[in-house]
Amino acid sequence: MIRNYQGLLNYGVAIGSTAIALLLSLWLEPFISRTVGAFFYIAIIVSSWYGGFRPGIVTVILSTLAIDYLFILPRYQFLIYQPQELLRLSIFLLVALSINLITSNLQHSRQKIKQLSQKLAQENAEQLRMALSAAHMGMWDWNIVTGEIKWSPEHEQLFGLTVGSFDGKYETFYTHLHPDERPSLNQAIQQALQTHSTYQHEYRIIWADGSIHWIEGRGNAFYNQAGEPVRMTGTVIDIDDRKQAQETLQQQFEQQRLVMEMSQRIRRSLNLQDILQTTVDEVRDFLKCDRVIIFKFFPGWGGTTIVESVAPEWMPILPLQISDPCIGEENVEPFKKGLVTAKADIYNAGISPCHIEFLASLQVRANLVVPVSLGDELWGLLTAHHCATPREWQSSEIALLRQLGAQVSIAIQQANLFEQVQRELTERKQAEIALQQLNAELEQRVQERTAQLTETNHRLREKVIEQQQTQLTLLEQTHKLELQAVITRNMAEGICLVRADNSVIVYANPKEQGNTIKNIGLSVLMVQSVGFAIAHFRSKMN
Repeated sequence: MIRNYQGLLNYGVAIGSTAIALLLSLWLEPFISRTVGAFFYIAIIVSSWYGGFRPGIVTVILSTLAIDYLFILPRYQFLIYQPQELLRLSIFLLVALSINLITSNLQHSRQKIKQLSQKLAQENAEQLRMALSAAHMGMWDWNIVTGEIKWSPEHEQLFGLTVGSFDGKYETFYTHLHPDERPSLNQAIQQALQTHSTYQHEYRIIWADGSIHWIEGRGNAFYNQAGEPVRMTGTVIDIDDRKQAQETLQQQFEQQRLVMEMSQRIRRSLNLQDILQTTVDEVRDFLKCDRVIIFKFFPGWGGTTIVESVAPEWMPILPLQISDPCIGEENVEPFKKGLVTAKADIYNAGISPCHIEFLASLQVRANLVVPVSLGDELWGLLTAHHCATPREWQSSEIALLRQLGAQVSIAIQQANLFEQVQRELTERKQAEIALQQLNAELEQRVQERTAQLTETNHRLREKVIEQQQTQLTLLEQTHKLELQAVITRNMAEGICLVRADNSVIVYANPKEQGNTIKNIGLSVLMVQSVGFAIAHFRSKMN
């Protein structure tokens, strides 16, 4: 229908342009009698350019008939009698056909160029659309004066909208922004507009389903002669994958940092309780879970919680002695071999009702359990609890807890070794102290014995001296008595002289021949005795 209407319109233009040319020629005939065909040439060009070759032929025919009938003598007849008039009409017809051919060809070429341009534009648009779709990129155009915003279909899809549903209002775009991103986005746009620089900003958006996505926006502004921004165009691109990769790298970095810090803490500190408490605090903060504990087994597979980090709104289990009646040797054996269990939801984990009831009593909804072993012996468990909702544990989180479980084993072994060394040092120190005490006691006993011996020796010496003095006294008394008897008996027979200065008694006996003189050496005591005896004898003689 539209095509038929366009065809009729083309022929209508051909007839109309011919009629206008005819009227102008009749009106201006007195002034342009020699160039009467000029207006018809224009009519041919218009009809050919607008409608193409066929409408142009119609104009040529109508123009030729009109000239022959109204402007060539004899007028009002289609017969031509004069050769110059025939030549004139033939030249007009030839020029008109040439104009029609050239114009229609130009129009046809223009149409082909336009079609090719449209096709190329469509192909480019399709390629651009495919490129934008493949790159998760969209385009936008913001008329700052009117406030109207145009989004490409890809842009709408990046914002979680169906194609064609965006109403072009800035307020609608603003509602899709994450509340925390709105101030920073406005600041980035205003800074780009004020400094005439390229706009670039990363921000989060919220889809209708509540999911959060990352977008990077780029754009350039256009300004009027007064330097005021009037328009801004640019692109948006989905950077969820990039952000996820960055978060993964950051998470891996934080995991390695956590493991390295714990390793260094083990090397620097020998306080096992502090090491384990710091570990569970940092693990709970990193995993953003509700509780992290280190559990130590007792014989019979009961046990107690050694350290715990728990959110304030959940029940602490640190003071409790835990005994799960559902756990036996068959349940513990896999942990001895290094089993790691990650339950996203205890109610859908395929565990026994008895174990579910036990975990529910501890307010556990999801848990991640890693064994802590000392050699071939299962020492305990490193456990993370999520209490509020089910949780899918990531492989990186499982790997992290496994590494930390190995570090906890090293810390416990080091603490046990340190305790053993301390015990041995204490025993050795106690032995040294006991030996020192024994040496001190022996020295004291030796000193006491030496003092006793010294005292005894002193006493003995005193007794010996006393005995010697007694013996000397007795000996002197004996000598005194003997000397007194001798003096008494022999006083008449001889002369006895006593020299007290050199303790000598000179004795002369007249009865003996030669008047022998005897020198008798005596001690001072004996001389005194002799002197006393002589004095006593003299007193008797008087």
